[in-house]
Amino acid sequence: MKNFDERMKEKLNQEDIQIPEKVHARVEETLNSLTEKEEKITKKHFSVVRRVLAIAASLAFAFLVLMPNVSVTYAQVMSNVPVLGVIIDVFTVRNYNFSGDQHELNAEVPNVEVTDGKNDVVLDINADIDTFTTNIINKFYEDLASTEGTEYGAVDIDYEVVTNNDKWFTLKINVTETQASGYMYAKYYHINKETGEYVSFTDLFDASNYAALEEYIVSDMKAQMEADENLAYFFDDPVIGEDFVYVTDDQNFYFDESNNLVMVYNEYTVAPGYMGMPEIIIPVDVYEPLMK
Repeated sequence: MKNFDERMKEKLNQEDIQIPEKVHARVEETLNSLTEKEEKITKKHFSVVRRVLAIAASLAFAFLVLMPNVSVTYAQVMSNVPVLGVIIDVFTVRNYNFSGDQHELNAEVPNVEVTDGKNDVVLDINADIDTFTTNIINKFYEDLASTEGTEYGAVDIDYEVVTNNDKWFTLKINVTETQASGYMYAKYYHINKETGEYVSFTDLFDASNYAALEEYIVSDMKAQMEADENLAYFFDDPVIGEDFVYVTDDQNFYFDESNNLVMVYNEYTVAPGYMGMPEIIIPVDVYEPLMK
């Protein structure tokens, strides 16, 4: 047991991750306590059975409580135990930061990691995230060079998990580009946990049913405008409203925790900028009959 304690202390000192001071102190205190108890134990005070149980309890505490806090690698192994089912993790792989007199860049680029899923699906998603964010970042530096830093420009990229239930996992990449004015847009990545497959809008809906979805969307927009005079959607615009398209093959969407279909629109695409990124919620009983 003493050798185990020493190895644990050595692991704490050598581990590459930064452990919070309070956690570090707690681990040291626990290990010292285990060592002191071990030295006081004699065969005279405990039977063989109780000694085995004590050691087993100490080992269980060390491996289930201490190790996940000490070692990143070990914690990842524990989180991927198959009995826990499909687990999807998202973590930041790269940060980009630039700050000048007229330009600013702040970008967090995520990757997805999945257990009991298909590796090629994750690789494809991560590759697309990398391409998507790299193009935005490259454009920022191109604009910086072309204007020689004399015109204001800012880019912010971050991400969030918007759905993570028994069936759906959805990651959202948020982008805000600011020059004379701001422009917000997003990209969504969906994994069907039941199949382990990446899912796009065209995997779920056939183009022949877009019209029925649009009919519901426009009716909901009208209801919103009737309820709130401050809202305005482009379908009511005399110039572009008649020919406006509200459902496309690359439609942004996600399923909320109630399994409703949420249609998401980038800023300025279906409404004026002051409305941000509108979302239209389509109930299950409306969209399910229209699915493939």
